[in-house]
Amino acid sequence: KSFSEAPRPVALFRIDLSYLSEVSIGFGLQKLKITFENGSDSSGVEESQMLLFELVVLTRSRTRTLSLLSTLESAIAESVSPNKKKFTMTNEDAIALEGVGKIVGDENSLL
Repeated sequence: KSFSEAPRPVALFRIDLSYLSEVSIGFGLQKLKITFENGSDSSGVEESQMLLFELVVLTRSRTRTLSLLSTLESAIAESVSPNKKKFTMTNEDAIALEGVGKIVGDENSLL
């Protein structure tokens, strides 16, 4: 069989893009973390009913990560209402490098 004839995978979990709260990049644009939340402290959603879901994709390719970001941005523009709160974009590389710097800078470090 060819790839196009193979059965499509079943979606085990689906979540509305309106719940997107944060997109983080890391490992020099080789990792993409997408965070979904269905509420915040001010939204009236009880804490026991809040949903926090994080999806981490290890692309191992800057080009692939940028392509996924572009696709995600287009999907959000098409499906989410304009009055919806915008998601935040963060770069985890700075946080990781700062942590490594603290470890390496320590005179008692084994590194």
